Amino acid sequence: DAVSPVIGVILMVAITVILAAVIAAFVFGLAGTTQTTRTVGMTVALNSTAPEAFVITFTGGADLSALSYFEVNQDGAVKDLSAAGAVTSPPGETTNNLVEVEDTSHVKPTDTAGNFKVGQMININTGTAISGSRITVIGTFTDGGSQILYDRTL
Repeated sequence: DAVSPVIGVILMVAITVILAAVIAAFVFGLAGTTQTTRTVGMTVALNSTAPEAFVITFTGGADLSALSYFEVNQDGAVKDLSAAGAVTSPPGETTNNLVEVEDTSHVKPTDTAGNFKVGQMININTGTAISGSRITVIGTFTDGGSQILYDRTL
């Protein structure tokens, strides 16, 4: 006769614990906030012929083909790269870099596949001296996610 009330109490406690766990997960933001880290290899070097420019070279990475565009920040401010000559192939580079500037600051690929390539070099002229400035390159991917790809003082 005493088995039925004991099982009922155990079931009620189990249901209460499960509900408390689900509510806590939503309250503390644990549900649905997992993001993956993207892998895009790049080097950034000062342009030896222009003190207001630097060269980005893509070196690989599993997510390079998913990179839609990137923007450049100098000392925390988004750089307007829409001026003529702001985004070009580096001096001495004979291949076309196949990029364009969209929305004044988004550098995106324009080749037929719409992808940045390993070995691709892009000269970025910010219009102000780079040496000693903190340069941040922020990439946006095909799924809409974004990530900092480079953040250092040159």
